[in-house]
Amino acid sequence: MHEFPIDSVREAFPALAAQSDAGTTIFLDNPAGTQVPRRVADAVAAAMLEASSNLGGYFTQSRTAEGIWRDAHEAMADMLGAGTAEEIVIGPCMTALTLHMSRGIGRELSPGDEIIVTRMDHEGDISPWLHLAQDRRLVVKWLPFNRDTWRNYAYEPVRHLGLGADTGVMRIGLAHYNTAAEVEQTLAALESVIG
Repeated sequence: MHEFPIDSVREAFPALAAQSDAGTTIFLDNPAGTQVPRRVADAVAAAMLEASSNLGGYFTQSRTAEGIWRDAHEAMADMLGAGTAEEIVIGPCMTALTLHMSRGIGRELSPGDEIIVTRMDHEGDISPWLHLAQDRRLVVKWLPFNRDTWRNYAYEPVRHLGLGADTGVMRIGLAHYNTAAEVEQTLAALESVIG
């Protein structure tokens, strides 16, 4: 069995070599994009220097930008198993995308409608919905988690929330902290409660 090349992996991330006043920095956060491999930083720098242009132009920088855009969307579609690259949305960061998505969904919600968020999610997943609730006078419900298992998507907590006709949005991150089996369990629990 081959040993995992951890030193090579660490060398690929320049931020891991950072020093602070206290010594070596330890990163315990998980947001993707906070610490990126050098090749990602190099690709972003090259795109900004060589292809900083609007799409749709009839000149080299615009065509180069379109190629980067197309290749990124096709690669993500392939990685995620999407039907086409048109199903993929790439934005500046997850928080900005969630903010825009919440505002779009918020147009369909009325005062008194409910939004359900979880206590285990990242602030960037929760705050756009809390701002929307404040702006639209929506009711916020919190889905708790089990402190023994550190899981929060189970039948009892979902049933306890009393989901019904007034529940406008339930925001759950199915990718961040869950296995495929847990996603299926979550969906089954929701279906059993709200039919």
